[in-house]
Amino acid sequence: MLPLRRQQSILDNDFLISIYRNNDQGAQLISKMKLFIRNKQNILQSVEAVADEACAA
Repeated sequence: MLPLRRQQSILDNDFLISIYRNNDQGAQLISKMKLFIRNKQNILQSVEAVADEACAA
């Protein structure tokens, strides 16, 4: 069994990957954000850019 901190790190990584790939929870988050910030695409693009950079690291 993995330590709790490692388990959380894996879950965080999986979530970032889902944002990067725009599937599962990441797709749900992006959809909700698009509804919430219809005229503020730059914020969404910033979140996607940060997720892309985090996944590339």
